[in-house]
Amino acid sequence: MNINVKTSEANKDRVVALTAKLGNTIKENVVARIALAYSLSRNRQLDITKPSDSRGKEYKDDVLLGQYRNLYIALICQHYGIHKTDVNIPRYVKMHLDHGLELMASVFEQNPNYSSIEFLLENAEYGIDSLDDEAVQPGAILFDEKVRALRIKNKSVFVGPLPIRVGKDLDGQPVTAVFNDVSLHNNAHIAVAGESGSGKTQFALSLLKQVADVSNGQLNFLYLDFKGLKQDDLPFYKPFFDATRAQYIDAPQVPFPLNPLTFIDNVNEKNKLMGINKFVDIMLSYAPKMGSTQSQRLKEATRDAFNAKKGGAGVVGF
Repeated sequence: MNINVKTSEANKDRVVALTAKLGNTIKENVVARIALAYSLSRNRQLDITKPSDSRGKEYKDDVLLGQYRNLYIALICQHYGIHKTDVNIPRYVKMHLDHGLELMASVFEQNPNYSSIEFLLENAEYGIDSLDDEAVQPGAILFDEKVRALRIKNKSVFVGPLPIRVGKDLDGQPVTAVFNDVSLHNNAHIAVAGESGSGKTQFALSLLKQVADVSNGQLNFLYLDFKGLKQDDLPFYKPFFDATRAQYIDAPQVPFPLNPLTFIDNVNEKNKLMGINKFVDIMLSYAPKMGSTQSQRLKEATRDAFNAKKGGAGVVGF
């Protein structure tokens, strides 16, 4: 989505005058950014259905927003409670740009001796004070407690270290790797490499069996074998399935028992909207050719599906 906008005809002269007022040390497109942020800082929501002309200065996406593009989009989304793929974002940017230029011009017209430095410093201080006064919780965003309690009711947690035997040294002594210990490693990423037939699959299965044993079955895993298994292979793998209490799924012949929508809160409206937006983001990452119109329709369809389920009931699918 490109955000190319044109100011109103009246603001074409205003942005030039404000650039001169700010001492010509700040480029015109930066003055436009200041105006956009200044308008948003007034905490006023504008009506995008209100007609406005576009016969003024044209700003291309990269010129107007530059490297701070994502930040300005985030400000718009936060201000209006919309998603970053909303098709109306360019209209919001245009209206707040015009609004900010009008406000700034009015400030300097009413205060002829007001310097540009005073304007910038006072508004920067205003923004900092607003952040200091805002009660922001640094922790993670949690669902409604009733929903949260319901979802974790049957979930176990394993927080201890995972000592896994990975082989022997030259003296025949066992070599152990300890996972799940952040004091030793920041993560537990590993790679197993070897020629065909060297035992990579057996090593992986042995590792997973040990994980199940050490965690007493509390640590779940998902093992994908893209080569697939033949019916003759199943007796060989049955001891592994039994020991780890794993469920074998012959995809795609058997439906995969995974609901990608279970993480969305259907009780708290704010959390539900955030969850739906996250779900659409995930879908877009796997379908990069999906346009803004299609993503908006996916969002609306997901929202409608959840609205049809009341009282905290989840959505099984479409």
